[in-house]
Amino acid sequence: MTSNSYIHSRDDELETIRTIVSQIARQYGLAEMYLYGSMARGDADSDSDIDLMYRYKKDRQRQLPNIMTMKETLERMLGREVSLLSLDSLEKHALTSRASRRFYEGAKTDMIRLA
Repeated sequence: MTSNSYIHSRDDELETIRTIVSQIARQYGLAEMYLYGSMARGDADSDSDIDLMYRYKKDRQRQLPNIMTMKETLERMLGREVSLLSLDSLEKHALTSRASRRFYEGAKTDMIRLA
């Protein structure tokens, strides 16, 4: 596989992820959704999961069953395991936890806004 075909297929995969995630974000009342981790950096392999951070709209109720259903829907539609992380929760913990702050700062460097 040439580097051009890799870039093309990676771009195609990112566009597919963006399309599906933006649809799901609207359906579940999310204000923002970001891709981070290996998929965002471009070093994912066939076994990599898809790491997503989300933020609900201010007027939207946050419910664990909705998050679990959203995760299952994303996994089914994307064909990969999905890891979901609340951006609000991470930002809150980053204020008081050095480990959370390091994780957040590292994730921010490769975040791609999808919705």
